[in-house]
Amino acid sequence: MSNCVGQPSTANLASPGPDLCRAEAQDGESLGVEGGHEGGDQAKAFLALLEQANSVIVDGQILVNWHMDAVIGDPGNEVVCFKWIDEEFLEFSVKLTEEGIAAGAWVGDWFYCKDGEGDDVQITLLRHVAIVPAQSEVPA
Repeated sequence: MSNCVGQPSTANLASPGPDLCRAEAQDGESLGVEGGHEGGDQAKAFLALLEQANSVIVDGQILVNWHMDAVIGDPGNEVVCFKWIDEEFLEFSVKLTEEGIAAGAWVGDWFYCKDGEGDDVQITLLRHVAIVPAQSEVPA
């Protein structure tokens, strides 16, 4: 991934009007693969979780689009790119490499790793759940 241009993941484009919550299944079980993976396995596991996310928080920015590339076993391979423009119209990006993800760690809901430039990054993956009144009827 030479830049952050390209097709964003479409798995992260879910229904509007969401309530942000941790990426969990309806029954409360955690989705995806748990920690304890080495190298490319951890990068693949992270990307699998990222594909299930509807949005992410990257260093305090809520994002709904990002670009992902395949894990190929090259530590310097950039597999994720997050881009945003701040309130002053300055463009920012965070690129994650296989090596950075492989060396990262989950602490609670946050994934801590180094980006492609060696800077610390904090990421939370979020899944959206519709909010409905408690008395909502299910159509027959």
